[in-house]
Amino acid sequence: MERSQSSKSTLGIVMTFVILFSFSLMVLSFPAGIYTVYFTKLSSSLSYSTQIRFLYLFTGPVIVTVPVALTFGQLFMILTLVYISFFVLASARRVWIAKALVKTIRGGVEHLFENDANVVMLYTGAVVFVSGVIDAVQSLLGVQTGSLNSSDPLDTFLGLTVAALREEFGFRMLLIGTVAFLVSLPNVKEGVASLWRPTSSSRVKSFPLLFISAIAASSFLFGLAHYVSDSGWQVGKVSEATYAGLLIGYAYYRYGFHVAVLIHWSVDYFGSVYSFLGQGIAGIPWESGSYILSNAVDLDLIMLLGISGTVILAYRFFKAVLKRKSTDGVPTLLYS
Repeated sequence: MERSQSSKSTLGIVMTFVILFSFSLMVLSFPAGIYTVYFTKLSSSLSYSTQIRFLYLFTGPVIVTVPVALTFGQLFMILTLVYISFFVLASARRVWIAKALVKTIRGGVEHLFENDANVVMLYTGAVVFVSGVIDAVQSLLGVQTGSLNSSDPLDTFLGLTVAALREEFGFRMLLIGTVAFLVSLPNVKEGVASLWRPTSSSRVKSFPLLFISAIAASSFLFGLAHYVSDSGWQVGKVSEATYAGLLIGYAYYRYGFHVAVLIHWSVDYFGSVYSFLGQGIAGIPWESGSYILSNAVDLDLIMLLGISGTVILAYRFFKAVLKRKSTDGVPTLLYS
């Protein structure tokens, strides 16, 4: 018993250091992005004062053009403030992140799931690591994933910044949240709350198979949309993005919209911001990923959060599967 508790504490200490390292890099990514957009010449033809006439939004897999009157800098700052707000909310929700980490050191990694920011980091690691494995296997089989078209670095960086909020609204809130809203009726109050977090509605828990189907369908459409978007991705991106959609879709369903957005933000924005910073201040092409801070992020997302997040989430999943055998089934997988 003592040996088991000691092992839990040791693993808890290791994971606490991993989380603190990741958390620090994420916090620093906000000023890094602001500095890149406003104080470096990332592009030869665009700047933070460049006007934007319209934005592309997703309503599920359908693209809608919305006219706007913003500059690159204004849009970037609005998005940054939204992500900071979500990040603060995740760090404080349910149990403060610091308290959750103290409990993790004392009692093991299960306590990480008591705070939403920890959930974001573990899920992000699992998305990045397993996506890399899928990409490697597909490449061996001759199935190419492709890469994002990059005509202008500043435009590409802004696109990666927009993607999390735009795509999570279109593929998660509209395709999964709307189902939760309809299921919750005639209780409008619960229905509105379920748009943010489907499991906040008591009626949602009565339709597990419906929401498994909704998450699976939205994930496949998410993967397919990458392939047909004419943005440089090839057919191998469908499976990779579908897998990511399954994890993010479950995170939205279980923990809320802010968690889903932050996982997506971590993959797209956090995963690239230091590379763009390196190009802006040192002239190192962002695609090379050779800037020292971008190397630190790669180490974090692939080796530290990547492996640990994948192992921890896989353990929780198979634990839920085993538990399912002794209960009445599907709900165990959705709420464990």
